Amino acid sequence: MDATEYGARLKECRLGLGLSQAAFAEKVGVSKATQVNYEAGRTIPDLSYADRCAALGIDPGRLLMTRGVKKLDLVDAPIELHRIVESCAQSARAGQSTEAAYRALWQLLLSVAGTRAT
Repeated sequence: MDATEYGARLKECRLGLGLSQAAFAEKVGVSKATQVNYEAGRTIPDLSYADRCAALGIDPGRLLMTRGVKKLDLVDAPIELHRIVESCAQSARAGQSTEAAYRALWQLLLSVAGTRAT
């Protein structure tokens, strides 16, 4: 998954809560400009942001999976793990940062475990 896809899902989740970008940004502790950048796919949030989103009821697995999948479960986890590993390998071969793939992996693990980062 790329940052644009992640941002689109983040926007869907925010709209599902009935919040404007400014209101959502305030609740998760970022500026409106930062929220706009996350939703536009210009930047990817860190794990503490994902944790604050989870506190609002947003499932980290929902942000990671392909469109139409509502929740990450143990059946889909191996497929998603393979996708993340492939994405990381492609980024490494292209000389690009693998940070986004590692973040996605961490969120996948948290989602499967049903926990949030502390």
